[in-house]
Amino acid sequence: MPWAGIEPATRRFSKAVMVKPKTAAGVRDVPIVGELAQAARYMNEKGGAPLERLDGGQATISVLRKAWASYNEYLADHGCTRPIRCHDLRHTYCTRLLESGVAIKMVQYWMGHADVRMTLSVYAHVTRAQEMADVSKIGELFCVRD
Repeated sequence: MPWAGIEPATRRFSKAVMVKPKTAAGVRDVPIVGELAQAARYMNEKGGAPLERLDGGQATISVLRKAWASYNEYLADHGCTRPIRCHDLRHTYCTRLLESGVAIKMVQYWMGHADVRMTLSVYAHVTRAQEMADVSKIGELFCVRD
């Protein structure tokens, strides 16, 4: 991602299109955590690439693929039964957002889903799991306390 798309002051990736999205909803602002914003600010001030090699050059897709393959080899050597894909990280991100109670419409926007039904259909297992935790809250609303 080019630096033009990262706004360290506002802690957002701002509509920087790396690959043409499937729908218009795929072009969006995505907030980033403070630690990542600090790293982006540091790299921007240093004049480095968002992802750079140890020699200071910009990381190529080939370098990233080799690093990812190496990471998966490490995981396999330590008992992981299947390789982790980049898309698995996206799925985990969305799952954790929902488990944390982030509003479904916000999750939809951050994920770039054109329709909330997409978010709900793919991640319904999370909302069902959360349902059990939320059921106890209903009882608290109607309990009479002495």
